[in-house]
Amino acid sequence: MHLNLFKSLLYRTVENIDTTNQSKVSINGFRVQGGVRFYPINKTIAPRGLWLGPHFSYMDFKIKPKNSYSKDYIEAIHLNMNILVGYQFIAGRVVFDLYTGIGYKKNDWTLHYATGTHRFDDIYGDKYFPFYANPIKLNFGANLGLAF
Repeated sequence: MHLNLFKSLLYRTVENIDTTNQSKVSINGFRVQGGVRFYPINKTIAPRGLWLGPHFSYMDFKIKPKNSYSKDYIEAIHLNMNILVGYQFIAGRVVFDLYTGIGYKKNDWTLHYATGTHRFDDIYGDKYFPFYANPIKLNFGANLGLAF
């Protein structure tokens, strides 16, 4: 299980951009993710080789003007449920992991303002973000780490 307790470097950078003629923004939220790996072939203490397993993540954050009395904000909610398959290599203390998979995703962006709300899908539809709005999630990734 993984819980982000601090803002990433990207979010901190966006919040601190020098916007001389515009208001700065505040980004607040959280992300939780978890997964389990099953190693069907190699059952050693330090698992290596082929693995498969479920992965889940949920993120909710809000973007709003900093130092403003406005109650307007943008909310983003991302939900992902995946089945992943990968291969983990261990060389000494260095661990390298490649994976791919498929799953379901639900990405919602909503503009909240004093007189109501609008979903970005309702405003922009699939015109600008066709893959982003699609519920099929394709995963490709790599991890690099140290074994201990």
